[in-house]
Amino acid sequence: MPSSHGGGFGGGGSFGGGFHSSGPHSSGNNTPTYSRRPFPGATRYSYINRHGMMCYFFFAGTPRRIPRTNMILPIIILVIALIVASIIPLFMIPRKLSSRDCQFSGSYYEDDVGIIADKESLDSSFADFYEKTGIQPYLYIINADAFPKQYGNITKDSLESFAYDLYLYLFDDEGHWLILFVEYDSSPYFGWIEMHGDLTARIINESFFKDFQKDMQTYLNDSRYTHEQGIVDAMNNATTNALKVNSSIIRDLIFFIFIALFILAAIIAWVVSSVKQTLTINGYVDYVEKHPEKARPSKEEEDTSAILKDEDPFI
Repeated sequence: MPSSHGGGFGGGGSFGGGFHSSGPHSSGNNTPTYSRRPFPGATRYSYINRHGMMCYFFFAGTPRRIPRTNMILPIIILVIALIVASIIPLFMIPRKLSSRDCQFSGSYYEDDVGIIADKESLDSSFADFYEKTGIQPYLYIINADAFPKQYGNITKDSLESFAYDLYLYLFDDEGHWLILFVEYDSSPYFGWIEMHGDLTARIINESFFKDFQKDMQTYLNDSRYTHEQGIVDAMNNATTNALKVNSSIIRDLIFFIFIALFILAAIIAWVVSSVKQTLTINGYVDYVEKHPEKARPSKEEEDTSAILKDEDPFI
């Protein structure tokens, strides 16, 4: 559904807003089943690998061979996460809408007041924005006296409500950009608000709108400009700024990268831990099968074991 970033009134006021590690591995309880360090209820297992090195670990129960396929799932998830993390930023960069997302409504404005004198200039300005972004801007001008009574007095909220209903009435898609402009007879006062479809959000974002809002308020409050000229110049600037990687996009990208790195680090830790656990336990089973006699621990292992016993009363 369409939403609004805001608008402004004559006299300089504007408004915004709108609707819108490889540590222990846990089992079903709080006691880990496998760890390289002692833990309550664990049995210490050891073996001498093919390189003559003593390997040991702690396990709650009797180690049984772990299928190597158990390592495949974490690796697959890591690969998928890497692909997703590489693709998503491409969709965060603003791109021109396709023609099916925004059907040309037949005109760029409706002027019930008659303030548009240079129709070619306004059409050209709005057409340039449409050509560059795929979003059709549409200017709807109404006299303050003709403002629908059911919306009450002309305020930010009433403008927003009217613009929302007007968007749904005028357009059947989410690719248009409606600018509702309220003109007052024989007065420099004015009011305006924008309403954009959901598909325009990557282009008409917060940073883009702030620049547009600033231009509109500056030009419309400048006595050297007619309201028509102010709107045209603001739209020309909007066309220049459209599709740029502005501060809103950079902020979103930084947030995504931070979250992606955190998730990827967790998945990588899971993969490394799964591989180490599988190889360690399977290594024990392999060497127990080959050497059923108990291997005599090395002096280094005995020293390590003594230290661990001093640290942990469960050993």
